[in-house]
Amino acid sequence: MGFQKPKLIQANYKDLEPDYKEDGYFSAYNYQPLLESYGFKIIVQEDENSYQGDSFVLYQHEELFGILIFGWGSCSGCDALQACGSPDEVMELRKELFREIKWFDKIRKLQEYINSKNRDYSYYGSSSAWDNFKKGVNKEIAVLAKILRSV
Repeated sequence: MGFQKPKLIQANYKDLEPDYKEDGYFSAYNYQPLLESYGFKIIVQEDENSYQGDSFVLYQHEELFGILIFGWGSCSGCDALQACGSPDEVMELRKELFREIKWFDKIRKLQEYINSKNRDYSYYGSSSAWDNFKKGVNKEIAVLAKILRSV
């Protein structure tokens, strides 16, 4: 039967950017408010340290774990957020990123996914941010496994 994935909580652009004022000019460039707007705990996050690259996020929602991997760029031609021309477009991107979260109901399944050779052979497999993310996730898995064994 599987498990029920979390639902997207409703939000508006002012929830993400409280200082936003409608003054005729719109520019969005920071993904962090989007990532935090889902209401899930961010356990591990790694972002490539460059003008373009990928971000890797491990969420926890109750007993579930979710991984979001997405790329970003340096201009509106190669970055989805910078290409947004209005708050409504940012909120649509928020929905799209939410749909990309891969959820796991078992720590073992998360561990298998994160340590799969398929991940290492993916386009991001040789990035240092991926290596750091993978190490961070495995560290969290070890901590969680200890806690579960002691209960």
